[in-house]
Order: sequence, then structure tokens, then C-alpha cells
Amino acid sequence: MFFRRKRNLFIQNNSGDNSKKVIFAITVIFIILAAVFCVLKKDVVIGVFANRPFFADFFKDEEEEVPVLKTDSKVEYDKQTHILKIEKNDIMNFNINEIDIDDDYVNCCITFTLPGDYMQCFEKDDLGAADEMVASIKIAKGKDEKTEIIIDEKSRYGVTVTDDSRYYYFSVKNIKEAYKNIVIVDPGHGEIDSGTDGFGYFEKDVVLAVSKYVEELNRNERDFKINLTRHEDVLPGLAERAEYANGLDADYLVSVHVNAADDMPEINGTEVYYYKDVENALIGNEECAD
Repeated sequence: MFFRRKRNLFIQNNSGDNSKKVIFAITVIFIILAAVFCVLKKDVVIGVFANRPFFADFFKDEEEEVPVLKTDSKVEYDKQTHILKIEKNDIMNFNINEIDIDDDYVNCCITFTLPGDYMQCFEKDDLGAADEMVASIKIAKGKDEKTEIIIDEKSRYGVTVTDDSRYYYFSVKNIKEAYKNIVIVDPGHGEIDSGTDGFGYFEKDVVLAVSKYVEELNRNERDFKINLTRHEDVLPGLAERAEYANGLDADYLVSVHVNAADDMPEINGTEVYYYKDVENALIGNEECAD
């Protein structure tokens, strides 16, 4: 009797050890399977566990972090210095040489066309800038979806564009401060005064086309400014042309003319006339005007 009890006790103890081994083995297997699931993330695993609250976040696909771009810009116009300051940002950061300049000095308006669409960088399209030099500064979308900065002036001024690591600066200045040299190009004749003619062309039309081409060719020049005495088929007087040039304090006045010789087609070339007395060569000089 005593021996059988002891044997039963032995069996019970042995059975308890086996249970522990089984539980341990199951635990190890579960950990291994969990590790495999974590590495492989098979669709079937996700399908089974993804909808379970505990596993939902675990099996959710990782999303790449998208950097937040800074698109708004700080825009200020200083009425004391007459400088428009525009802050650069992640999308508006171009070279100032990419800016196209259209100086409509006849109507006292300068348009700066930026090299892209940056309308989202500006909170408003009318900056409300007005002082003794500037009538208004507006932001608009122009051709090819490019952003334009339009500065309406109260008189004829010049605007220089500079920048640094943080800002673009549009500085409104007296025209002589803005440019090293001012060149007045004067298309000769006009309207009822057609000049000479040849090969079906009038001199007034040829010199106007040549003058406009010269202006367009140099309109983005930063060191000198070219202005025309006429853009249309009109006839300014000789004194009026000289007064216009002197009013802009011009450094040079170039009057453009052409000759014609229908019966001598072999003749070609250019002629240049200039006032020999350089020290007294005022644009309004009667001898020069005649």
C-alpha cells in the first residue's frame, strides 16, 4: 500500500513536468511565429489580424513623412526707402537674372515677370503701397501662368532688383540712380513726314522698327536704360525730342535714319554723325538739333 502511493506520487510529479514542457514549447513556437509575421507581414496575416483592435496599428503600412514646404512669403514696402521686400521660400527661390522686365516708361509702369507661378506665396494681390513715388504695387498672373509684380509710378523712375539669402529687393529710385547710362533712341521722321522711300518702304517705318528692336534687345539690361522718343507713327518736333531727352537727363541721344538709292543697289553700309565738340555737346544744342 505504501509503495503504490509513492508510485502514484511519482506519476503525478512527472505529469506536472510534462505539462510545463508543453506550455514552454507552445510559447516558444508562438514567439517564433510572431517574429516571422513581423518580418514577412504576409497578406494573409494582415487579413487575419489587421481588423483586431490590438493589431490594427501594428500591421498598418508605414507612411513616408512628406516634408511641409514653406510657401507663404513676408512682403513689405518701406515708404521711407521706397523698397519692396519679398521673402524667399521653398518654392520661390530663383535667380534675379531670370526676371523679365517690361518698363513702360511712357505710362510710368514697370512690370516684373517672375519665372514661374508664385501666386500662392502672396496673401493679397494689391499691396496697398502708395507714396510720393509709387501709385500702387499689384501682384497678378500674366502670360504662361507666370506671376507679375506691377509697379505703377507717379512719374518716370527706375527700379533696381537685388537679393540676398533671404529676400528680393525691388528699389524704386530716380532714373539716374537706377541706371549708369540713359540712352535715348530717336526714330526719325513720322506721320506726314515719311522721310525717304525705296523698295516699297518708307524711312519712318523702317527706323521705327529698328529702334523698337534695339529697345527690345536691351530691355533687361541692368546697367543702362534705352528710351524711345516715339513708339507709334507720330511726329514729335525736333525741339520736343531734345526736351524729352534732357528731361530724362540722358547721357546719349541716337537719332536713327536711313537713306535710299533705288537706282544704285550696290550701295550699302552705315553712316554715323556725331557732334565734334564733346565738351559743349548738349542735346538741346541748336546746331545738333538742326
